[in-house]
Amino acid sequence: MNLNLSGKSVIVTGGGSNIGRAIGLAFAREGAHLTVAEIDAGQGAKVVAEAQQGGAASAMVVPTDVTRWESVQAMVKEVEGRLGRVDVLVNNVGWTYDRLFVEKERAEWEKEIQLNLWGMINCTRAVLDGITDAREIFEQGRADRVELRGAVQDDTGNAAGGGIGDGAEIHDRSPQIIV
Repeated sequence: MNLNLSGKSVIVTGGGSNIGRAIGLAFAREGAHLTVAEIDAGQGAKVVAEAQQGGAASAMVVPTDVTRWESVQAMVKEVEGRLGRVDVLVNNVGWTYDRLFVEKERAEWEKEIQLNLWGMINCTRAVLDGITDAREIFEQGRADRVELRGAVQDDTGNAAGGGIGDGAEIHDRSPQIIV
């Protein structure tokens, strides 16, 4: 499949495993320059090796804690310094405690919000200054973040109206959940 991604600079947060790994390897097959923004650098390095074998124009892991603004800024600065720009951001990183919402302690909610909401906000904001001329930002929603879906969708809409430039696209790929 040719999606015209050859040579594009792509960041996938949480790209070291599961859905993020699959997304990153799909971009690699398209010939993109892949950056795996991953808190687990060892796991990210495994995906980078796979991506290099799978056709990526280049691939690197940048250890990144998406909950820390400074870490995200440093990651984006490294990508822009090496590749000149960011063409695609996939906000994939996400995590939740594996139990019912009503059984969770407040500290657990706060940890989930830090990662699942503030991580997305930090990454989206960090790339906006350099992505203002018809680049794409992909919001990769996950079903286990249902309690944050409204906030993520609202922030996606705010980014779209936040001056990212004519022709730029914001895609919210959050799955629908019907109970």
